[in-house]
Amino acid sequence: MDDWIARQFTLITVEQERQLQSDSHALVQYDERITDYPVHSYVLFTPPVGRSDKLLPRHRGPFQVMDKTNSIYNIEDLVCGKRITTHIHNLRPFNYNPERTSPLTVAQHNEQEFVVESILEHRGSRNRRSSLEFKVRWAGGTGNPVTAGNPTSPSCTSANFMSTCELIR
Repeated sequence: MDDWIARQFTLITVEQERQLQSDSHALVQYDERITDYPVHSYVLFTPPVGRSDKLLPRHRGPFQVMDKTNSIYNIEDLVCGKRITTHIHNLRPFNYNPERTSPLTVAQHNEQEFVVESILEHRGSRNRRSSLEFKVRWAGGTGNPVTAGNPTSPSCTSANFMSTCELIR
């Protein structure tokens, strides 16, 4: 009988450990390392509706924590400045090396937005937008400026701007 009780106790202990490992709700409730993001720290945001496209990353960001009340966080988009109120379940820590990585640069790259330092030249007709071409110097770029097509035309997609941005760096 004692042997049977000892086996049952061992079985219950193993199953309790397995349950704690797989129960993310228990982690959020009781583990402060996972659930506490200090104000002005950087986090990744997972929209509760899910991803809009299979090719997009699951987590968006980084975002900056602006305020928190219990498990509700106000986060700010670094690119456009929009504030979002969300539950902590939708947040993940953004781990980075501050000496090598800028959260703003990562956020801009994630949103496929690039900052124009200056427009050096332009040509084409202002009446026909499809004929406009710009010579652009990208912020943070070194080297020669790149000629880019009209940003509103279908042929000049964000992928084209990405390749031109890579050329100038």
